[in-house]
Amino acid sequence: PAGRRTDTLMSDELASAPRSDHYWSFLKRSVLSWYKTWMAAIVAAGLLFVLDWSVHTIVSNSFRQTLTADLLTAINPLAMAIELWIRSQEDVANSAANDPRVRELVETLVKLEGGGDAADQKAKSAALVELRKVMAPRLKAHGFDGFVVFDQHLNLIAARRNRVLASGGFPAQPGLANKLFRDHRSTVTHPFKSTVLFKSEEDQETEEGVPTMLAMAPVRNSNNVVVAAIGLRVRPRARFSEILSVTREGKTWETYVFDRNGLLLS
Repeated sequence: PAGRRTDTLMSDELASAPRSDHYWSFLKRSVLSWYKTWMAAIVAAGLLFVLDWSVHTIVSNSFRQTLTADLLTAINPLAMAIELWIRSQEDVANSAANDPRVRELVETLVKLEGGGDAADQKAKSAALVELRKVMAPRLKAHGFDGFVVFDQHLNLIAARRNRVLASGGFPAQPGLANKLFRDHRSTVTHPFKSTVLFKSEEDQETEEGVPTMLAMAPVRNSNNVVVAAIGLRVRPRARFSEILSVTREGKTWETYVFDRNGLLLS
C-alpha cells in the first residue's frame, strides 16, 4: 500500500506539470502582448506629440513672421508721419515766436513780471489781453488749443486761459530749459497729463489729467536775446488719431499710440 501511494503521488505530479507549464507560458504571452501594446501606444503618442509640436512651431513661426512684417509695414510710415508732424508743429511755434508783435508783447510781459504796483499790473493785464488777441487767429488756423509763455526759469507768465495761468506751470521735463534757452531750439514736449481742467476728446467732459503736449520755441527781445519761450498746446489724441487714420487705411486692425509711461495718446 505504501508503494502504491507513492506511485499515485508521482503520477499526479507528472500529470500536473504540463498544466503548470501551460499556465506560465500563457501568462508570459499575455504580459508580453500587453507590454507590446502599451509600448506601441506610448510610441504612437510620442510621435503624435512631436508631429503636433512641429506643426505648431512651424505655424507659429510663420504667423509671427507675417505679423512682424505687417507691423513693420505699418510702424515705419507711422514713425515717419509722426516725425514730419513734430517738425510741422515746431515750424508753427517758431513762426509764432518770431512774429514781431508777439515778441514785443512777450518782452513787455517779461519786463513787468514781478512788478507789484498798480501801474505795472494794469500794463501787464493790457499786454496779456493784446497777446491773446494776436494769437487767436494763429491758434485757430493751425488747430492749437491755447498757448502759454514761460520766462527763462520756466515760470508761467502768460496763457490763453486764466485757469492755466493760475496753475503756475506744468510738470518739469528734463532738458527742456536747455533746449529752449541754451541751445535756442524749438521742440515738442513729451506728452504729459494736464494739471488744470480741459475738455477730454472722448466725451467733452471737463477734467484733469487730459493728455497734453506743447510745441515750443524761444522768443527773443528787441536786442535779439532769448528772454522767454512760447508753447502752443497740442491735443495729442486728436492729432495722433488723424495720423493713424491715414497710416492704417485699408486695414482692419486698430492702432494705438502710448507714451513711454503708458499714457494713451490716440
